[in-house]
Amino acid sequence: MISDNIKRLRENAGLSQSALARKLGVTRASVNAWEMELSAPTAQYLVALAQLFHTTTDDILGLESEEQIVLRDMNEQEKRLVYDLVSYIAARKETVDFSGKSSKNSPSEKNHSTKGSAVKKI
Repeated sequence: MISDNIKRLRENAGLSQSALARKLGVTRASVNAWEMELSAPTAQYLVALAQLFHTTTDDILGLESEEQIVLRDMNEQEKRLVYDLVSYIAARKETVDFSGKSSKNSPSEKNHSTKGSAVKKI
C-alpha cells in the first residue's frame, strides 16, 4: 500500500515524519495521515516523494515490484560497473539449475551484455 511504502522510504532515509514534512512543505499531520491511510498524497507530492527518495512514483504506489538502481548521479564508469555486475549475477543465475547443479556454461563464457537486465536507467 502507498502508506507502507511512504513509511518504508521515510524510515530508510532516516527521516522523522516532521523532517519529511519540512522537506515537502506540508504539515507533519499530512505525512502521518498518508502513513495511516487516512489520506493519500496528491500527484504533486507523489512526484516530490519520488524525487526525494530517488525512486519512481510506481514504487510509491506499489505498482512496481522490481528493485531498481538509480543511475542518474553516476558517471559513465560507475554505470558500466553496475551494468557489468548485474550481467555477471544474471549469468551466474542462469548457470545453476533448480537442483543446485551448475550447467556447462560458466559465467565467463557468457556475453556480459546488459540487454534484458533488470537495471533501469532513472
